[in-house]
Amino acid sequence: MLDHISNSIQSGSLGKTFSSDRIVESKLTPLIPGMGAIKNAMIGAGELGCTISGAAPTTVALTESELRGEKIGEKMVEAFWKEGNLKATSTVRSLDRVGDLLHSWF
Repeated sequence: MLDHISNSIQSGSLGKTFSSDRIVESKLTPLIPGMGAIKNAMIGAGELGCTISGAAPTTVALTESELRGEKIGEKMVEAFWKEGNLKATSTVRSLDRVGDLLHSWF
């Protein structure tokens, strides 16, 4: 229950939410060789938050610019190979800044 409360408290900041998951990430991290070093590489490259997505093997990082995203992706791919002997690719995408739209139906 305390882990659920901690995750809920962090939900006000998307970056913190990504980096502070104490439920899913703590269980999946040991299954990905070198994940601790990979996360440190993303943090060192300037991410705002990062986590393991879904049931893995996807890792996700959040940053403020596409250029920084490219740098984070390069560091992540290098770390996956160096630390886990895993081949990886990176993709940078922009978030929708408008968000969900409310549509009225008559």
